[in-house]
Amino acid sequence: MQEVKDVTTSTEPVAAPLKQLQTYLEAATKAGLPLALWRQPLQDTKHLLVSYSPEIEQIEPDIEELSGGFLVHPFASSESDGAYYLPADLYWNTGMDTTPEPSEG
Repeated sequence: MQEVKDVTTSTEPVAAPLKQLQTYLEAATKAGLPLALWRQPLQDTKHLLVSYSPEIEQIEPDIEELSGGFLVHPFASSESDGAYYLPADLYWNTGMDTTPEPSEG
């Protein structure tokens, strides 16, 4: 797994949000980290969540017990299938004017 460029301590000027998003996506992808990227209906803001765990967890969801993260469940599932969960180790969206910071679990 490649080392992630530390974008949180960059001294470069803050780039346009979509350029920043592309930079963060490339860094996470090169490092082999799981991520989720989404945009809510009728909204322009793009959201990025990165998990530092190289493996995606398959769980039986208990939404009240989970820390912040991204949960998706397959449409076609059997009783043995669980949901897939990415903890939000890093979260950023195009509406933020700062670089991403690690989330507090």
